[in-house]
Amino acid sequence: MSGSVEERERAFFDRHYRGVARNEAGFALRVRRELAALRRLTGNRRLGRMLSVGCGDGSFECLLAAHADSVVGIDVSDAAIERALVRAAAQGLANVEFRCQAASALDPGERFDGIACVAFLHHVPEPELPALLAQLHARLRPGGFLFAQEPSRRGLLRTLGHGLLGGSYHRYHSADEHELDADELAAQLRVAGFPSVQIGWIDVMLIPGQYVFPRAPAGLMQAFAAFDRVFCATPFAPWASSFTVFATRSEDRA
Repeated sequence: MSGSVEERERAFFDRHYRGVARNEAGFALRVRRELAALRRLTGNRRLGRMLSVGCGDGSFECLLAAHADSVVGIDVSDAAIERALVRAAAQGLANVEFRCQAASALDPGERFDGIACVAFLHHVPEPELPALLAQLHARLRPGGFLFAQEPSRRGLLRTLGHGLLGGSYHRYHSADEHELDADELAAQLRVAGFPSVQIGWIDVMLIPGQYVFPRAPAGLMQAFAAFDRVFCATPFAPWASSFTVFATRSEDRA
């Protein structure tokens, strides 16, 4: 990520994590859903050494720790990492490490069995995304995987949100983020060296709902999650707000 973009993202998320207003019940449902999607895609097997890029406050990573040998979470936001460290310490997790750094600053020799990018790739400038995907591919051990959850450019609710909320829509988004097209991302992953790429659909209401209704009862968040499950199982799923991608590196050790 270029220096100016990284600085803007860091500033946005430092403000975000120091003054975030979100529905905690909804956020917890979302994080557990993302972990369940990853577990399902990996056959519920024990995971090895995991890297999470754009880890935020560590909610996903602390849940992931129970299913992995070790987890390294990285983020460019100091405020996010501060919260992640407090969370891990409060839970007494010994196999989770959080670092305030960009993916490009990882030690050249570090390798992982899996990489998670939960709502991170859409913050990368589009011209830089192919190079980043190639870098992440190189970080994986043979047979390793990349899991991501990202906002969809085709999302019907996102299109309506742009129209109905107008300028306030960007209150919840940084200036540099942009929705992704699932098919385009799959093609970019194949070019980066991933021979196997699976696309799934995961969200319509829950993710936007947790920010639009920060004080709503947990029951409303549960209703959003139930609606998402039903919608994403129908032929209309490609118009969901967010999608998942699961890409596997070849076993070839050459």
